[in-house]
Amino acid sequence: MKPEGLSESMKLALRDAFERVIGCVSEVAADPELEVQAQRAAGALYHATSAVVMASEGDRLARAIGDSTRLSLAELVLERRLSSRDPVAGSGERLDETLLMLLTADAPTPMA
Repeated sequence: MKPEGLSESMKLALRDAFERVIGCVSEVAADPELEVQAQRAAGALYHATSAVVMASEGDRLARAIGDSTRLSLAELVLERRLSSRDPVAGSGERLDETLLMLLTADAPTPMA
């Protein structure tokens, strides 16, 4: 059985995030009064680009050797850098620590 790579829901999430970021960057670039927002727009563009690149690499690696580490990292970027978060919800720090331990281990991360 061939390992799965990038899911359709992940593709849609990446596309949606990138389109929102491009809209933000375009808006900031078109209006000199929004210059103060340039750093936020540039940061979002960086995160969206890194998520797309990691997802692309992750898809290739998941299919080739079953390692989904980069796919998991791309999902974390989407969740932590490009999504709205409930300010009163738990921080998820324990989960983050566990994920980081798994993702930085020397062994490949299996598909969930």
